[in-house]
Amino acid sequence: MIRKVISMNIIILLFSMFILILSYNSGYAWEEELKKGIENYRAENYEEAFEYLFQARQKNRSSSMVAFYLGLTFKQTGEYEKAAEYFQDAIELKPPVIEAYGELIEMLYSLDKTKEALDYISKAEALKIQPAKISFLKGLVYMKMNENEKAIASFDKAKKEDPSITQAVDLQIAIAYTRQRKTSLAMRSLKAVIEANPDSELGRFARDYEKAISRSIEGYKPVRLSIGVSYVYDTNVTAQPSTDVGLPPSDKKDSAITGNFGISFNPLTEGDLIFSAQYNISGTFYKKITDYNAIAQNISITPGYSLKNGSITLPISYAYNLLNEKGYMATLTVKPTLNYVLLPGQISYVFLSYANRNMIQKALDPDEERDSNLVSGGVGYMYPFAEGKGLLNLKYEYIMDNTKGVNWKNRGSKFNASLIAPIKEKIDVIFSVEAYLQNYKNENTIFGIKRKDDNYTINGGFSWEFVRNLYANGQIVYSKVKSNIPLYDYNKTVFMAGIEYRF
Repeated sequence: MIRKVISMNIIILLFSMFILILSYNSGYAWEEELKKGIENYRAENYEEAFEYLFQARQKNRSSSMVAFYLGLTFKQTGEYEKAAEYFQDAIELKPPVIEAYGELIEMLYSLDKTKEALDYISKAEALKIQPAKISFLKGLVYMKMNENEKAIASFDKAKKEDPSITQAVDLQIAIAYTRQRKTSLAMRSLKAVIEANPDSELGRFARDYEKAISRSIEGYKPVRLSIGVSYVYDTNVTAQPSTDVGLPPSDKKDSAITGNFGISFNPLTEGDLIFSAQYNISGTFYKKITDYNAIAQNISITPGYSLKNGSITLPISYAYNLLNEKGYMATLTVKPTLNYVLLPGQISYVFLSYANRNMIQKALDPDEERDSNLVSGGVGYMYPFAEGKGLLNLKYEYIMDNTKGVNWKNRGSKFNASLIAPIKEKIDVIFSVEAYLQNYKNENTIFGIKRKDDNYTINGGFSWEFVRNLYANGQIVYSKVKSNIPLYDYNKTVFMAGIEYRF
């Protein structure tokens, strides 16, 4: 009996020793593979490093160090999604690798996962891990989110925590100031980068960046002018009704020469303030129907303020029109507008408008008086394409025309779609369609019914820069007004061709 017990104990002892040897050999195997993986990683032999590290991972999935070096290897080969997964494992496994926080944040930043990056930044800040590096990465994340003020604050904090990274930090601060259009502050930060070490790679880059900004400022033209002349043929100058309404016959077709001059002022402002101003004058002079010769002048100023993802502007304009050399109409318009970037590269906008219209040549019948306070509001969408050379614009506007005369009071909805598209270098096509549906409020005192007009316009043309700053323009505009009162029902087509010099 004793002999059997001794034999059994010997078997148990031998089995335990066998298990211990296997465990030791297995542990030794994965540690050796980790060691060889690290050696190959440091030697930049990333394929070999991956083979060893992957084998180590298969044998010991609880090692945070194996996960960390696998993450580093995937980072070097550009596989950021996989790198992020392994860095996350390196943080969650025990004991965590604290350096994995910075690496994971960097991967999330590269993958545009800014929200997740900020979550791990908060965790790293709470644990006080690599404070300078985390603050620097936080600044980069805020830059990607276009939170430039927060980015600058984070970069300043990183610089205080580790003065040795001042040069790299100042360069990022300069870029953030440039985005904010704070040119003088950007230039000051760039000079600091250059002075820190002018012969370093960062110093040389900062010097080139400073020169590029200087050239942009020197080459910027705050004042631009345009002058043009066109030939016009109008099939219905007088808006003669489509049906016979008993009016005396008259000429309605005629050709004309138009001229235009414009000047715009767009100063290079710093910070979030926006400002621009324009003045335009144009004249149309007919060959035969000279009573319809017209001159139009418009002056406008547009102050505004830049937002994180858009802008608020307050365009104010004044237009004065002459007809047959006599004052005809004057209009003052105020149009506050909010532009907002909902998706990258796509702009939506909403606006309100108030206009005071003064008809200088008074109507003989008070019911026909068109002096008015116009109130409107609308929304729109703009989609730039072809590297900003093309633009699709969609707009809806609801208009309340509150005229003094009862016959002209109306409410209307205006729909507009316009497109500018480059078809070749320096050649653009322009196309737009518009529908303006008006319902008049009162029964017309002359015709005894409530008037209803549907206005449709189709516009197509091109612009060709055939010589530097000199453009050839062509355009065809078709207009159709459908009205339940025949006097206001008409259609017309206008053909235009001309040249314009912009400088």
